[in-house]
Amino acid sequence: MIHTNASGAAESLGLLPDRASLIVHGTDRPGIVAAVADVLRDRGANIVALGQHSDNPAGGAFFQRTVFHLPGLSAALAKLEVALDHVVRDGLGLTWRLRDLSTPLPVGILASKSDHCLLDLLWRQRRGELPITVPAVISNHPDVTDDVRFVGIPFFHVPSTGADREGPEKEMVGLLAGNVDLVVLARYMRVLSGTS
Repeated sequence: MIHTNASGAAESLGLLPDRASLIVHGTDRPGIVAAVADVLRDRGANIVALGQHSDNPAGGAFFQRTVFHLPGLSAALAKLEVALDHVVRDGLGLTWRLRDLSTPLPVGILASKSDHCLLDLLWRQRRGELPITVPAVISNHPDVTDDVRFVGIPFFHVPSTGADREGPEKEMVGLLAGNVDLVVLARYMRVLSGTS
């Protein structure tokens, strides 16, 4: 994990001090964008990026991602979360997720024999171009073991051959559960079943 007190050093690593990303989704209805903006404004936040989409304005699926800057974010998070629960969840019936962009995102990587995508991700993470940590790389082939261990990241070989997908997928989920927020497929050449 990257620790820094200097905002310049954090920004050079792709981390954004006092910035957060808010994801809101649920059934579309009038006033969602304004309500979210009001919650953020009332707490002194400045919206720096906003994107939203609805697949049908008459009750379709609504998605919104808002990136905002709020000085003293870590101290303000608890009160902001209470306000989001009150307005977004209780008032609008939507779900939301808030992520502090000053902390790296823990990412698990699934790889296979082909190493170019995996090595590019690891190189960019090491140079600070990707604001992530990589707690584990899992591959269904041992070919990339030395490359991954060379950069100090735990490597797990989980063979996945034949028709049995459930066993290997459960093993991978067990290795990643509670350790990552995102899984990246770096030329992982097996179709995941979606059942694990």
